[in-house]
Amino acid sequence: MNFDQIEQVIQRKEGIIDGIHELSPAVEIVGDQQAGDPNAAYQVSEGFMQANPDLIGIFSFNDAGALGAQNAALSAGKDGETFAVGGIDAVPEAISAIREDDIFKFTVDQQPRVTAETIIDVLFNIMNDEDYEYENEIEVMPVNASNIEDY
Repeated sequence: MNFDQIEQVIQRKEGIIDGIHELSPAVEIVGDQQAGDPNAAYQVSEGFMQANPDLIGIFSFNDAGALGAQNAALSAGKDGETFAVGGIDAVPEAISAIREDDIFKFTVDQQPRVTAETIIDVLFNIMNDEDYEYENEIEVMPVNASNIEDY
């Protein structure tokens, strides 16, 4: 599920698709629809599953969409042995869902605290007429069953 109205989110989606093709070339992407909130994602996920009975997972550009997909998958009788849902943002509800060790398998922590600290450091340097990095890369962190206790 996507939100093809913001350039950064479009790039996120394209990167995800490229990663899937690179790491799992046999995986077929059968749908690509906008759904960024749980209600829209629930409806889109129902359609994905009805049109593709052998679907093994749904990935959303954010956790809100993934939570809607999780609810739709559970309502459709899917289980964590044969189905996976994932998102991005590491919101508390996604962390809780991963802890349940069922369908919601992963999220991505964009490290907003590190981002805020970096912004403050850059602003401090600008205000004090000091040198600063014009571009700062913040590492994103995968969150899944292997490291869920860190969250």
